[in-house]
Amino acid sequence: NVMKGPNKSKSSSSSKSKEKEDKKRIEEDIDAYHKWEQQIKACTNALDELEERQSHLKGKQLIKNLDAQTAALTRQMEAQKNLNGQYKAQLEYEKQRLQSYGVGASFDADGNIANYNQMMQNAQDQYNKAIEAYNKNKTDANEAAVETAKSVYDDIKKTVSNYEAALDGVQKAQQAMNKLMQKQADVSLAKLEAKW
Repeated sequence: NVMKGPNKSKSSSSSKSKEKEDKKRIEEDIDAYHKWEQQIKACTNALDELEERQSHLKGKQLIKNLDAQTAALTRQMEAQKNLNGQYKAQLEYEKQRLQSYGVGASFDADGNIANYNQMMQNAQDQYNKAIEAYNKNKTDANEAAVETAKSVYDDIKKTVSNYEAALDGVQKAQQAMNKLMQKQADVSLAKLEAKW
């Protein structure tokens, strides 16, 4: 789930500097996703171990185990919230990029691209217009316009892919948080029952 995005840097006029900044932003995003995913994995492993031992415990040992599960669930929920925040920032970044291309991108209440086919047709039309202009008048400027239009079209396709991956990440993170809340409730109930 590695995408470039929300960790924005100031851009400079030189392309080498811009390239360097983009690379740095990508590395920061990779680190952020990796950090939260590793924390979630570590908490999951700790919880699995604690749950495995739980069936063999009673009394104070059981309560101690359930307290440790509660602490691990709290850490996991925090990491999951941070990962979700990272995905949401990525989603917003990609959404703004799509809107900046001027191809009429719109989104439904669930965040899906509502007019994907029309948006891609608009992008294709822009590219085709540049090709038509070049075919009518083969100038360096028209050739450059075709190259630019092709680049924009390719960027739009890549941005759509990044947007959809980020949306999927947000949805999966939300599902994981819902499961964690249920698990927290289950552990709290088990703890109450163990005290009785």
